[in-house]
Amino acid sequence: MLKLENIIGMEEAKAKLNETIDALKNGQRPEPVLLVVGSWMGKTYLIRKTVKELAADPEGAAALIIPCYGLRGVSLGAAYEALNAILEEAEKYDPLLLFVDEADLAFPRKPNYDDLVILKRFIRFCAQKKNLAVWFTTPNEDRLYWGFEAVRRIRISALSRDERKKLFQLYRAGKPLADDVNLDELADLTRSRGQLTFSFCVGRKSEQETVFFTATGIAQICDEAARCAIIAFINDKGGEAEAEAAADELFIDQRHLKAAIVEMTIKR
Repeated sequence: MLKLENIIGMEEAKAKLNETIDALKNGQRPEPVLLVVGSWMGKTYLIRKTVKELAADPEGAAALIIPCYGLRGVSLGAAYEALNAILEEAEKYDPLLLFVDEADLAFPRKPNYDDLVILKRFIRFCAQKKNLAVWFTTPNEDRLYWGFEAVRRIRISALSRDERKKLFQLYRAGKPLADDVNLDELADLTRSRGQLTFSFCVGRKSEQETVFFTATGIAQICDEAARCAIIAFINDKGGEAEAEAAADELFIDQRHLKAAIVEMTIKR
């Protein structure tokens, strides 16, 4: 059974992944799945974590990824060669879980000749491979080829308040936190199911922006807060040498985390 530690939320997807792996181990061919999830919502981390866990289990299924963004913007020959190399590697594994990441890039709603050649090669592989499970991902199902309409969908929703709080608890591990850090307040700052609206000034113009905070975004906030704390600490101590000598005094406080949230908001 996949543990998928450090992945908050995505409960339906995690349960379905374990169901898929069990079916493969029992010699069954699971139904294909389309994972509909927005950008920066932890999709890539989920896929890579699954591949890594399966690689560590010699008795389980193997897993490979087809990164469809690598098939766009290149010639048909290059795209076909890249896909063929992955599928030839996939032939070596049985059973196999195959992730087709950003599937809408390779199998668009209105395919041209090149797209159809790629699609035909992929379909031929799937038809010949017996003990195979395929998971497709896309941020926008409306951009996918019409043939995907019958595929089972799992839609990943925004993080709840409790899930965001758990993520802050997770990503703060190993970081020196001050006593004033309030995880409840941080979770509330990314309220409305992961959306945060900030008013800030750009030049003389006041603008308002709504930002969608995800697992990846919260991890970036924690990293940015650590960077802010280090810079402030160095400035306060008068230089890197002095700061290094007093490194035990370095702490990340609520001010740094709030500044990081604002910084990550503006960057987006």
